[in-house]
Amino acid sequence: MPSLHAAYPVLSALHLRQAFGRWGLLMLGYAAVLWFAVVYMAEHWIIDVAAGVVLTAALLLGAPGPAPARAPAGG
Repeated sequence: MPSLHAAYPVLSALHLRQAFGRWGLLMLGYAAVLWFAVVYMAEHWIIDVAAGVVLTAALLLGAPGPAPARAPAGG
């Protein structure tokens, strides 16, 4: 808890969305099949999958962007 089986495909989908635009959202189809499979095969409860998805999206979307590059100190 939370399910990393659910979290990693969401993480991949969000990164692919940033890299390839709307085409990256195709990964969500794979993620949905995987979510169904881990619940159907009794590896996780639905709440585990939901927690993995929500926490991954919240952490990735709430994270700050890369820090701006600084000029070297000294002269």
